[in-house]
Amino acid sequence: MSAVRPAAVAGMFYPEAPGVLGAQVRAYLDQAERALPSAPRPKALIVPHAGYVYSAPIAAAAYARLAGLDGIHRVVISSDLSHYHPYREARAIDRASARTVLALSPTLGYEQACGALPINGLLTVAGRRGLRPELLDLRNSGDTAGDKFRVVGYASFVFSEAGV
Repeated sequence: MSAVRPAAVAGMFYPEAPGVLGAQVRAYLDQAERALPSAPRPKALIVPHAGYVYSAPIAAAAYARLAGLDGIHRVVISSDLSHYHPYREARAIDRASARTVLALSPTLGYEQACGALPINGLLTVAGRRGLRPELLDLRNSGDTAGDKFRVVGYASFVFSEAGV
């Protein structure tokens, strides 16, 4: 009996062929790594979880910070931001949500992020442990896939030890 569940959405939100998928993931990470400034390795991440066409570059900005880290545990929270608002309205909501995360204020609601509860938990712990949040990318599906009528917001954040 296999312990790995077959992929349920392969070919819909990401490529079905493993070789194509691997090459695409490597390309997103390579592009993000080239744009990385010298920065501390994060203790925690918040990354989007939508289909690759929508959010892969945003997620890669955070995942690239994990390059070269072996055997070190990290917290990863997967969440998108606002859902199905017009482009300008979503940008305003998502900017406010990003400010809330950067302030380590555990007050996000589900209208701001589908993963509000785990994000708020991370913000509480990050504040107690003195972790410093950094916004790496903030966009929405209107920026990545083009349709600006009803968009979903995406952001990537990293949380690192202050002064490291």
